[in-house]
Amino acid sequence: MQRNNHKLEIRNHCGDAPRDRSRGAFAHSPLPSPLSPRAFTLVELLVVITIIGILIALLLPAV
Repeated sequence: MQRNNHKLEIRNHCGDAPRDRSRGAFAHSPLPSPLSPRAFTLVELLVVITIIGILIALLLPAV
């Protein structure tokens, strides 16, 4: 009997979080809102810079 109570407690604690009615049904959604500015992450920028650097290094000997 105590084991069933534990499962209910976990479900109530994690699954039934109260929602902020002013922000709509997706108040606790981890997705960015459409109104927030979008930007590249540092990792994405470093990857692009690395790829450009590799391409330049490959083209320099050909010149």
